[in-house]
Amino acid sequence: MDGMGSEIDRIVAVNRARLGLGQGRSKGGSAPALETAAGARLAVYGTLRPGQSSAHMLEPYGGSWRKGTVTGYQSGVCTADGCPGLAWDPAGDLIEVMVLDAPGLAGAWDVLDAYEGADYARLLVPVTLEGGERVLAQTYASADATRTRLIMWDGNNCHETVDDARELRQGQALGQGSIP
Repeated sequence: MDGMGSEIDRIVAVNRARLGLGQGRSKGGSAPALETAAGARLAVYGTLRPGQSSAHMLEPYGGSWRKGTVTGYQSGVCTADGCPGLAWDPAGDLIEVMVLDAPGLAGAWDVLDAYEGADYARLLVPVTLEGGERVLAQTYASADATRTRLIMWDGNNCHETVDDARELRQGQALGQGSIP
């Protein structure tokens, strides 16, 4: 991935849109090109890793695994069911991941999105593989925590903005409004 600065801006823009945040300070987009670059590649850090409790969800897709790192912040428990969470942040700490390259993933995103549920958002992330190769992958990150990191990335007050977004989501769940 050449030109990481502009590439990061484009990735941030796509992820902001996936999280319902609009463009923010990030400009650009090129979502189809980024989606193609991510291909059928998934970076996992928690229960979807080989040998972990939810690894069976990825077994039908075959493929090959490689070690890598992404940037962000990881919490031990991020959801009501006690699963770990990642707040993706382009300026965050290095977090070890396993990257699955599997052509079968291309048709599996809807199934995996449903399995991960509302606590997680599927985002695009740059990954540095063992050996130094940089690739783009999908990952499931904590939706609220990543939303907060991207709001702070824009220099905004994250508490007010996240509280407003949470109220909008709750109102939508009760049929009282919609998320912009």
